[in-house]
Amino acid sequence: MPNNSLADFPYSNDPEILIKYIEQHPKYQELVECAKQGKPLPKELKIWHRKAIDNLLSVVRCKPEDYYGKAYVTEVIKVEAKKTAGINTAANWIDGVSNLPLYVFSFKSLGLWGSFGAGLVLDVLVLWCCNLMAAKAVSTKPDYFKNGGKGKLCSSAKGAIFGLIFLNVIKSVVSGVGVELLNNQSELNRQKADQVADVYLDKLKNTPTGLDNHQYIKAVSQCQSGQQDLKALQPGDPRWDSTYVNIYGAYADRNLDRSSVPTQQLPLCLQAKRLEQESSKKYQEAQKQFNFLSFKRADAGNDLVFLKQNLRNIYYQNFIDKGDVSTAEIANGVEAVSIATENFFGKLSRGQFSQLGFSIFFFSLSMITSAVSVIVTITHARRDDILMSRNESIARERHLWLETRWNQLQERALSVNKQDSDF
Repeated sequence: MPNNSLADFPYSNDPEILIKYIEQHPKYQELVECAKQGKPLPKELKIWHRKAIDNLLSVVRCKPEDYYGKAYVTEVIKVEAKKTAGINTAANWIDGVSNLPLYVFSFKSLGLWGSFGAGLVLDVLVLWCCNLMAAKAVSTKPDYFKNGGKGKLCSSAKGAIFGLIFLNVIKSVVSGVGVELLNNQSELNRQKADQVADVYLDKLKNTPTGLDNHQYIKAVSQCQSGQQDLKALQPGDPRWDSTYVNIYGAYADRNLDRSSVPTQQLPLCLQAKRLEQESSKKYQEAQKQFNFLSFKRADAGNDLVFLKQNLRNIYYQNFIDKGDVSTAEIANGVEAVSIATENFFGKLSRGQFSQLGFSIFFFSLSMITSAVSVIVTITHARRDDILMSRNESIARERHLWLETRWNQLQERALSVNKQDSDF
């Protein structure tokens, strides 16, 4: 017989009272009719597709039945369990909606449908994990809270309580980032474009002169060493001509065009001179390009437009273009998440709440609902009637009482049959 109705039954040692109670209770009318007609009792079987739907729904919503035991169940317990399960479900769904964009962007390398599918699966798994933790958190031993927290607490229930707290904190923290990714793409694109443009222009501006290049330093050192050797030789020394040619080349070739001669085949001092000229040329070109692009950047007034018009290769490496810069997306999902995180928490730490818009609303909503769900769940687990519903002693006492009443009914039936046979 269902436990929920018998929980309110006024226990008595007289089995006749139990029979009358069952006959008069509306929930047992079907059982009474079957008994009167001699039919077998109906079995509580669920249709397979209904059971499958229930199991599927339990992944994304909290089941009230998980929030109490079977030893002692009243209508009050059912109502309170339904409320607690509803609060947990609502809090989880708020987090699920705000966290989904974060998961999708994290898997952006899988493509549009791949990232959405992977993000949705992860979101559902997190929801399911929260549901399981909340259900496990209320499976506390009856004597734990009774003894001021000094009783025996199931280690898995204790772990579920801490896991539920930490997981809700993490979900709430990233909820603002998720909404930022979904709702503030233009700002994130602007920041990414600023970073890309700054890096490229800084690289041009800080282009080395090349005078600290190892090859140039070596050529200068060899040139100076050769000049010292030449200075140390006396005029008419047979080594003077060969040393001079090694350093400066033949005197007759002083006006020769050596532009096509490889650098390594030039005389030592001419090597140093060419390397200096080449480095200076690269440096001057970089500075010229820096000045030109800086003017173009200021003229564009938008770094996305500037990159697309002047640095197209870099633009397409960092952004997914959809025909217009206003609809562009950051190509790397991990970078998008990183920028959104820095933007959200940076403004939050500086107190720029008005600039966060909908993100701060969802962040606050997630923090409040998550805190309430955890507090309500722990409070629910401490209720006396919930603890009684999981009390094995009460379950044993109930079973023993029902068995005793059943034995008494059987003894009375045998006694009546014996009296009838005597007549």
